[in-house]
Formats: sequence, structure tokens, C-alpha cells
Amino acid sequence: MNIGLFTDTYFPQVSGVATSIKTLRDQLEKQGHQVYIFTTTDPKVDTNVYERNVFRFTSIPFVSFTDRRIAISGFIRATQIAKELNLDIVHTQTEFSLGWMGKFVAKALKIPVIHTYHTMYEDYLHYVANGKLLKPYHVKQMTRAFCYHIDGIVAPSERVQRTIQRYGIQVPTRIIPTGVNLEQYQKDSNPQQCREALGYDAKTPVLLSLSRLAYEKNIQEVIDCFPAILKEVPDAQLLIVGDGPARTSLENQVHDLGLEKHVKFRGEINNDQVYRYYQAADLFVSASDSESQGLTYIEAMASHLKVVAKSGPYTDELLDDPSLGKVFDTEGQLVQAIKRYIEHPDEFNDPRPREKKLYEISADYFGKRIVDYYNSAISAHADLEHGSKKESGLE
Repeated sequence: MNIGLFTDTYFPQVSGVATSIKTLRDQLEKQGHQVYIFTTTDPKVDTNVYERNVFRFTSIPFVSFTDRRIAISGFIRATQIAKELNLDIVHTQTEFSLGWMGKFVAKALKIPVIHTYHTMYEDYLHYVANGKLLKPYHVKQMTRAFCYHIDGIVAPSERVQRTIQRYGIQVPTRIIPTGVNLEQYQKDSNPQQCREALGYDAKTPVLLSLSRLAYEKNIQEVIDCFPAILKEVPDAQLLIVGDGPARTSLENQVHDLGLEKHVKFRGEINNDQVYRYYQAADLFVSASDSESQGLTYIEAMASHLKVVAKSGPYTDELLDDPSLGKVFDTEGQLVQAIKRYIEHPDEFNDPRPREKKLYEISADYFGKRIVDYYNSAISAHADLEHGSKKESGLE
């Protein structure tokens, strides 16, 4: 099968979407399919260096999200490339420029288009004119417009599926959580060496926060709670890995609370080094309330790290057993969950829920389910095309 993935976000950009697309590409190629990435130009990419099966289109930074990009041309060029590649299906990963380009290509080639709805935009409206310009109604209308005349939607979680249903979108939808390459997070990384390099000894309780440092990740709530955490776990350390627009604000917050000795900012790291930090930590902590698929939670679980996360539709579904982690609503619940896991690390170690969850989130299972959806979409699209020709008298 020849597959075109259309995305505004791709490596070297760092995001959950970029990671998801890389996982999808690897799994599809592992199954013997040909995968072609249609994406934006990026100032970090040397245009003189060949990228296998990657086609980049002239782009500019996106308003309010300057580290994300929007293509400004290339619809005809993309169609010509897709014809030469003899694409069988288009899989869009964005509702913006490359998404519309993918729909244009699919229509021109008369092939099906599947879309993954990655982002809960209602959680990000504050980025545009402080939330005064765009409202949830506008997100609904934008999403409905994009999803018109597509063949199927991949929802990474039940929360996403419920949102699509609430918008009144009548498109076949399957819940397929984004998979994780389990082997990558289970490699032997010598965690003690990593801890020593970070200045932690073997007994230091290390709480890990790993994400893009954006305001919607709500890392500020974890920092706000840290004085209360220290009352119960006096030697606890918070390791914040990642970078983004909220970093300066978070660093100022740490300074104002006098937490410099207990909070460390590691900055952005290469994706292939992430597993070292999961394995070096004792617990993964997040107060984000904007997750639709929470790849960092899944990566932490794949690294056999328990997760303490803000309660929400996605996390309540994911962390359904204490051997995986716990959710919280209040500061007291957060503190008590951390204290319990740190003081009793062997208390919740039933392997069965973890093994079941790890299979459900494995990259192999993810890839197989996506290909099954592709085959269904191609078959349904062919039946629809056949019926249209029959009705028009062309057959």
C-alpha cells in the first residue's frame, strides 16, 4: 500500500503529534507499506540534506504558535507528487494547511482520506487574543468544515470521540490510541548513572515532568503544590524536562517560591534519549488538563513508571488501576498519592493490568489497527465510487 501522511508538524519539531507520526510511519513500513510524509519546511532542516520519502512545502510560523508552521503553497505540486507515487490512501494529521492539502490530493486522485483528530482546540483558545477572539463554537464549525467529505476519523481516546460526536460530525470514527515503541522505553539505560549526572543519589525521590513547557500543560500547578509535597516527602526533587514558551514564567515561579534546590530544569532533549529520564525517575507527575492522548503518560507506563495525573476524561480512563497510577483533583490528593507511591514503592505492583495496558498501547497493535482501518476505508470508498458511477450511467 502507498500511504501519504499529511502533517503540519514533523521532526525536528518536538510534539506529541510529531512523535505519533514517526511511530505510525515506522509501524507501517515494518508491515511492508510505502509511507510518504507531506509536511512544512522548517528552519532547522537543511534543504540540501536528503530526507527519505519526505516532501516539504513552503511555510511560515503559525500565529500565536510560532514554533508551529503553516504551508502557504504547494497544492498542485503535492497532487503531481501523489500521482507519481500512486497513493492508495491519504491520512491527514492536521485540520490546517497540510490537512486541506491532503483532502485536495485525495479528491483529485479519487482515493479515500482518513483523518486523526489529535488536538482538543477548545483547550488552546487562550493563545489567540487571550481567548477573546475565538470561542468553542468556532472550533466546532472549523472542525465540521474540515471533516466534511472525509472517509473516516481516528480518535486517539474516548474523550476525542465524544467531542467529535458533540460537534455533530457524521463520519465513521474508530478509537485507536497512539502506540508506543515499548522496546525503546525498556532498554537498559543505567539509570543510576543518569541520576548521578543530574546530581541525584540513589535514595533521592525524583518526580519527573516531561512535556513541552506550554501553559496548558499546567506545570505551574505542580510547582505551586511542591511546598506541600516537601512537607510529606522532604527530600523530593522535581525534574522538569522540555522547553517551550512557559519556561521563563516557570523558572520565575520556582525562584519566587524558593524552590531552586528542589526543582531542576533540564531543557529539551533528543527524542531517542527520553527513555533515560523516565527510567531515572521514581514517579511521573502531571497536572495537565488538556490531554487527548497523553503520549508522555503512555511512555512513562512503558518505562514501568507509575503516573500521578490530573483527573479528566482521558486520564480517568487510562489510569484505572493503582498499579498504573492515580488521578487527583485537589492538592491534598496529589500530595497523598505521591507520598504513598514514594514510601511504598512495592505496594502496587500487580503485573496484569500493566501487561494488558501495554499491549493495548504497543506500537505493533497500533499499526495493525490503523492498517485494518485503511483497508476498510479503501473498500468502502471503492463501493461508493462504484455506486456513483452506476447512478450516473457511466457504468
